[in-house]
Amino acid sequence: CCGAGTTLMLTSSGDVCACGAADDALFVVVGSDGLWEYMELQEACDLVYPLRMERRPAMEAAALLVKTAAARWKREEGDYRDDMTATVLYLPCF
Repeated sequence: CCGAGTTLMLTSSGDVCACGAADDALFVVVGSDGLWEYMELQEACDLVYPLRMERRPAMEAAALLVKTAAARWKREEGDYRDDMTATVLYLPCF
């Protein structure tokens, strides 16, 4: 919802970080900017790793990331929060 005189802008080009994965990588986390605003990459890894080791579903790990980020948004911004999307892919896939 925008006020008068404001312009909405939507772009299909996002920030991309590419890094080589080690042969022994256990998972990949992909998240929107709202996820990363109040969460560091290492924190995300620390949340996902135990679930991966317990063979819990990747969807559960993604939900935990969003829940944790949402709580941090609430603490820092009150009722406002950015959109958050998280995808967790366990490796190896096949």
